[in-house]
Amino acid sequence: MAGFKDDFYKGLSLRECAYGSVALIVGVGSMLTLIFVYKVNINVAIMLCMPFIAVIGLCGFYERNGMTLPQIVKARLRIMLQKPLVYRTIEREEEYDRENNN
Repeated sequence: MAGFKDDFYKGLSLRECAYGSVALIVGVGSMLTLIFVYKVNINVAIMLCMPFIAVIGLCGFYERNGMTLPQIVKARLRIMLQKPLVYRTIEREEEYDRENNN
């Protein structure tokens, strides 16, 4: 799919538009809440909200090897949390029988 991109709105795909909208809504909502409810300085509110906006935006726009950011994180976590495979080899059948009978 290197040359094809499904355009939804002005060159953006539906996923990119959805995540961009969510990032915008979360950013503006949280900034306004910090400014008007908690009386935080506007520059501090912007700096506190930027990491959340960036992560939501990356979820929509970042893609590597055909995988989106949530898929990449899920695959990495699954690999990190899986138990190692342990193989046991038995050279003689008698040893195997002794171990299984006990």
